[in-house]
Amino acid sequence: MDHRCVDARSLRCPLPVIEVAKAARELGPGSIMTVVATDPAFTMDIEAWCRRTGNTLVEVERSGDEVVATIRMEARAAEGEGPSHV
Repeated sequence: MDHRCVDARSLRCPLPVIEVAKAARELGPGSIMTVVATDPAFTMDIEAWCRRTGNTLVEVERSGDEVVATIRMEARAAEGEGPSHV
């Protein structure tokens, strides 16, 4: 099982989810991705991305300005999967 960490701190919407989508293309089912972000919209964006892509949002933790999301990849991401509002 692969594990990928994505540091999206200081990136603003839609860039954190775009970085998640890029990293997801390299991960297979069962892999875990941890994402650290500071964008206020990130929690809503990552929830929507997981619903749309069929991946599981395992946990979201907030610590100060940072949000740490843990995602279990259920399917390999398709090209072009990013936020729908881009």
